[in-house]
Amino acid sequence: MAVRKSVGIFLGIIFFSFLIKVSVAQFSHQLLFGHTNRVLALAYSPDGRLVASAGDDRKIRIWSVDQNLSMVVLSGHQSKVIDLVFYGNNQLISASEDKTIRIWDIDKGLELDRFVLRSGRLTSIDFNPKSDSLVSGSSDGIVRLWNLKTKTLFAAFNQHQGIVWSVEFSPSGTHIVAGFEEKTVHLWEIESKTLVSTFTGHRSRVWKVLFNFDGSQVISADWDGVVFLWDIYEPESRNSLETYDQPVLSMAYSNSNNMLALGLAGSPTDETLKLWNLSSRREIKSFDSNSRYAIAFSPDEVSMVAAGAVDGTISIWQSGFAKPKFLLPKEEALINTSEVDFSWEVVPGAAYYELEVSTNPDFNQPLVEVSSTEQLTAQIGENFFSKFSNQFVLPLATTYWWHVRSGSFGGVSGWSQQKSFSTLYIPPPKCVVRVAPRNRRIDLNDEFLVSVWVESVRDLVGFQFDLKWTNPNCISFVTTTRFNEILPHSSGIKRLPKEAIRDPFFQLDQKSGLYRNIVATKEGETGVDGSGILLSVLFRAIAVGSCQVQLENLILLDSNQNEIECEIYKANVLVENPARPWDVNNDKVVNVFDLSLVARYFGLPIPLDLEINPDINGDGVVNIFDFTFVAVHFGEVYEKNSLLAPSVVAENLFQDTLFPNYPNPFNPDTWIPFQLSKSTDLTIQIHDFNGTLVREFNLGVLMAGQYTSQRKAVYWNGRNNLGEKVPSGTYFYSMLTPDFQQARKMIIVK
Repeated sequence: MAVRKSVGIFLGIIFFSFLIKVSVAQFSHQLLFGHTNRVLALAYSPDGRLVASAGDDRKIRIWSVDQNLSMVVLSGHQSKVIDLVFYGNNQLISASEDKTIRIWDIDKGLELDRFVLRSGRLTSIDFNPKSDSLVSGSSDGIVRLWNLKTKTLFAAFNQHQGIVWSVEFSPSGTHIVAGFEEKTVHLWEIESKTLVSTFTGHRSRVWKVLFNFDGSQVISADWDGVVFLWDIYEPESRNSLETYDQPVLSMAYSNSNNMLALGLAGSPTDETLKLWNLSSRREIKSFDSNSRYAIAFSPDEVSMVAAGAVDGTISIWQSGFAKPKFLLPKEEALINTSEVDFSWEVVPGAAYYELEVSTNPDFNQPLVEVSSTEQLTAQIGENFFSKFSNQFVLPLATTYWWHVRSGSFGGVSGWSQQKSFSTLYIPPPKCVVRVAPRNRRIDLNDEFLVSVWVESVRDLVGFQFDLKWTNPNCISFVTTTRFNEILPHSSGIKRLPKEAIRDPFFQLDQKSGLYRNIVATKEGETGVDGSGILLSVLFRAIAVGSCQVQLENLILLDSNQNEIECEIYKANVLVENPARPWDVNNDKVVNVFDLSLVARYFGLPIPLDLEINPDINGDGVVNIFDFTFVAVHFGEVYEKNSLLAPSVVAENLFQDTLFPNYPNPFNPDTWIPFQLSKSTDLTIQIHDFNGTLVREFNLGVLMAGQYTSQRKAVYWNGRNNLGEKVPSGTYFYSMLTPDFQQARKMIIVK
């Protein structure tokens, strides 16, 4: 896309209300523009044809879902609009901090009626179509019930618990739940007008409350980021769903598959939209980076609308689910390695995938049931141990059957047709102690975990070691997160019989990069067999550079006080400075959102409290030069996603391939992605235009698979084998294996 054309399109954002379609988190994604500030309230009409939105700019916009247009603008509120509910398909009810609840005729664009509070400001409303009643919460601590037919107030509940932040009717319309400033949740029965239950346990204001599909559970979220599930029949029994680092601003519930959507306050370190499967109590999807003050599911639960960005943008995600098509392993494949990769074609709009592996084609007793948002890898054999998000352990067997299905907030697909594969792999009996992950690329100032694992150990009664990081100026110790998950919890801390050092236990020397005398011992005559974590440590990246994390003075003892032999592996850490101002919203993808933010402030003074910086080149003006920076880097992905489009990878899935480097042209660094059809010895070479060897990467023997993400692709910093910067010009990079050779061209521009 030419820069001039991009500018022409996105300058329109400043003046008009319209829609843009993009693709985010595998969902079809629509953007609605029209509000000039935060959107705080959203609602779907019962027939799903309309979406209503409102917020800080006091305007209520009615959007046609089919035509993707802002059809009606309702004006009249004197302060921000904080909540919306539809009253049938043609009328809307709004609540504002101007103390009014207003009923609007959407077709005529007129106000029909209003309720006025004498005390307090409104915070929340909900509508019950079964009784034609409305419930409201307000800052004076009163929950009010209104009869919409008679336009009268017929009940008020005051628990003297401070501000009522959220109210909702139960699905049956027989109960009301409310969340309060004073950290409590209250449940009333409407007919008797009595308080049924009080739920306590929150440590800050309860910002949002919901009922589940049958009204048997209440879901509450607070300003500390804590989400609870409550049984309305057992108010003393609470279940903590999750605790986040930032406030939960909004919630929405999907009846079709018991799914909960959470919207969080914006954070530079965490994604703000969370999808939870309440049946499995598991977070299945996390995406987006803007604060999300409002979320709503469409009545058919195929779409989800969310808002909260400072520029008033509204996002609509379309879900989808279908039977995934298998890629690997092939039907009746014979596996002779310790790992099996499970992959399938991406289903557009899917939020997660469920995989089952069994030793029989009936799947009546699956060996493994895994839910994931990404492709999965199984480690075969009980002697292996892993808790990485995309890995699981598969017990050793001869033949396996597997199938997969996709799911989203709209539902779950049927299972794909099952396939089988066989294995000849026999796990080795040797003991291994490794610092994992083996290779990490970390952004400057990020925190990351490093774990010490022991695998395939037998008769273990005690261990002791020092943890060393070779460059303390690059990374620093933050805290210990896990310790001794191999020996029983009753294990003690005492010196091993073979220990000669007499320094104190668990001694931290931050300056030298050393954590000394980490020790645990087991009482009794018999040792422990298996695998597990010895230690997990949280580090922080404090300077650009490289570092190794390794073990020193390791001792593993068996029950006979003999030292256990083992292989020891260290970890490599590379800290990089990710300063990329063209990624305006810092979501690590340069896309339409970054262009829209530059367009939003084009030619305007930048607010001092703005969380993002659309002035990319720092000249004090948002102008055509800032558009140019975004356009040049458009489509770049800096972390979680692959460097390649899914279609590019799929076309070459079963052959050795050297892919185009990314970015190209570049300055000063680039990534070289590739894939291997089988385990092989690999070398990457870079030559200048005259054929002189500039840089060589001897990667050794690599497993079959795709090396297309920034963490797996070969990274070149534009320097030769002597560490000197190479000049601008054309270079050729090649991929060399015993059976394959391929070369491509790249350009350095300085």
